[in-house]
Amino acid sequence: INNDRFIVERSRNQRTFSPIDTVPAMALNGQGAAYESFDDTVLPGYWHYRLRQMGKDSTVSFSPVQSVLVLSREAWFRLICFILGRQLYVYLDAPASGPGGYSCLTCRGYCGTRGK
Repeated sequence: INNDRFIVERSRNQRTFSPIDTVPAMALNGQGAAYESFDDTVLPGYWHYRLRQMGKDSTVSFSPVQSVLVLSREAWFRLICFILGRQLYVYLDAPASGPGGYSCLTCRGYCGTRGK
């Protein structure tokens, strides 16, 4: 098999894609393999992803584009930090019942303190 690596690409507009991760090919003899990649820098909103498959002989092919709506708390936190600048934030997680948790985070995502 001619597979060398997969490059995960992200776009906001489905025209201009930027690489966010590279995953080496692991499948031997065409048996297939499972791959994972995480985008932990994405902000809230619609994002478009595709795979760029790189062959050992420098051939390139692309997967179909997959669109994803990102709504996670962590993505909203990154957006707020992006808007407000470098500050320290206290992040509280208080469920309806049971113990809650807290974290002190910088806008770059560094965790200074965590507890319950």
